Amino acid sequence: MQRSAKTKYWIGSLTITLTFIGVIFVRALDDPFPWGISTSEVAELFTKEAMPKVLDRFHRDMDRYPTTAEGLPSLFRHPQSEDRARWKGPYMEGGRLSLDPWGRTYQYRCPGWMNPKGYDVWSLGPDGVVSADDIGNWPENRLR
Repeated sequence: MQRSAKTKYWIGSLTITLTFIGVIFVRALDDPFPWGISTSEVAELFTKEAMPKVLDRFHRDMDRYPTTAEGLPSLFRHPQSEDRARWKGPYMEGGRLSLDPWGRTYQYRCPGWMNPKGYDVWSLGPDGVVSADDIGNWPENRLR
């Protein structure tokens, strides 16, 4: 059975389009943040901009930040404390905390070592251990 010229044209167009989409997809996999920002910048945006907003909403309702023991999971489920009725979460969508750009959980401490009157939230950075490359919500963006 012979295909018409119109059918051949559409098959050719579809093949070219799918190839183009495939190339874009493979390039996106090669560069996980194709918007021109580095993995370190993604972690910094999360720890210095996104998390403070979420934790401030928790603080507004509870009149405190989550304790170190409660940790960041308290943003998704009410804490096991007397403040249970005041909790108006979940404070983030998705039911779980995002991982840092290196696939690890963000760290949290309250009161913080770097922010003793508040909290510390940080990524362990590319090496995955507490070191100078950690990215957190402290001004110097490094551990002392």
